[in-house]
Amino acid sequence: MAGRLCLIKFVLSALPLFYMSMFKMSAIVVKELVKLQRNFLWNWGSEGRKIAWVSWNKMCQPREEGGLRMLDMRRFNTSHLFCTCRVAWLVWAKCYEWMRLATMDHQEPKKHFASFKVSGAKDSVNLMWVCVWIAVVGKIWKHRNIRIFIGGRIDHNEIFDLAQLKAWSWIKFKTQGVCFPDWCLEPMVCMKFVKNL
Repeated sequence: MAGRLCLIKFVLSALPLFYMSMFKMSAIVVKELVKLQRNFLWNWGSEGRKIAWVSWNKMCQPREEGGLRMLDMRRFNTSHLFCTCRVAWLVWAKCYEWMRLATMDHQEPKKHFASFKVSGAKDSVNLMWVCVWIAVVGKIWKHRNIRIFIGGRIDHNEIFDLAQLKAWSWIKFKTQGVCFPDWCLEPMVCMKFVKNL
């Protein structure tokens, strides 16, 4: 069984990675992939149905929680699209460098969103950082669509620059006297001028 687990983790889970870097997989595709993995693991063949000794959800849990860290395709597809694929990771790294923040956990989009704030800052300032997060995710999605439908190229620097501009276009209405060059050079200083919401 250990050999089958390794093959599932490193082959069956890795095959759709390129597809997941560009597209959100439909529920039907995810269901079929999980079915293939389960059938292979429990040795379901032509001789009939066998017993699955552990639920697939339990198999996908971390080892600390009693699971085997199998890849949960439903959750992984979204996190891979916006957080862990190479282009998204480079955009987020540039964003953290610009904000002068330590990098955060890229694995889970909900946790990533929740931790995207400055500790000790006013709520209105952290709300502005949410605008930055939304701008980055939106630009990653838009550039992915450009790559898919028009055949353009994806440049992480361009994505970040456009996200920075988009965030500033939203934030300038809540700040007093902050110009775009200041926003690009010192975003933390600009946040001191945020009006209370």
